[in-house]
This record gives sequence, structure tokens and C-alpha cells, in this order.
Amino acid sequence: MLVEAVVEIFTFDIVVEFFVKNRTKSELMNVTIDLFAPNNLDIIEKAAPFSLAAHGEKMIRSCIKFSSTCNSYIFGQANYTNNKGAPNSINLSGIFIDLLVTKFN
Repeated sequence: MLVEAVVEIFTFDIVVEFFVKNRTKSELMNVTIDLFAPNNLDIIEKAAPFSLAAHGEKMIRSCIKFSSTCNSYIFGQANYTNNKGAPNSINLSGIFIDLLVTKFN
């Protein structure tokens, strides 16, 4: 599975869009992206679980509110169930959020 993230920062929100691609020959079920954020960030919108057909792809989004302007990392994990029912997960590398330098839209 391939997961890529695009981050957009607005006045009080951070929108993270994930491009998820199934690189296997079988369906992936119950795919979720779980994010872990520090105390100054609150995850307010999380994508619902979905399935990906063989070689399928999907864009999903999460919305995060922030209460202070400081640098942070968001960490995450992509979880899914393979066609045999075995749960799997992929750790996502830290996504750096720089709220001090960013020009707000």
C-alpha cells in the first residue's frame, strides 16, 4: 500500500489529504488512517473506513484544529485487513507542521 499526504493550513484548521493506493493483487478491507497529534492539535474530522479493490486508489481527508502557533509533528498509521482477514498496519512517517512560518490563507 502507498500512502502520500498533502497538508494545507488555513486560519484555524489544517487539512491533510491522503492519497492511498493498493499495490497488491487483492482487495484491502477496513482501511483507516489513524492520526496522532500533540496537545495543541485536535483531530476533528476523520475519514470513515473504506475498502480498496486490487490496484485501486482513493483520496481521503482529515481536518485538524490548532490552538497555538508552534511547530508540531503529526504521526499516523494506515490500518487494513487483507483478503484472508489478517489485520496489518503501516506506520506513516512524521508530517511536519510549521505554523510559525506559514502564511495563512
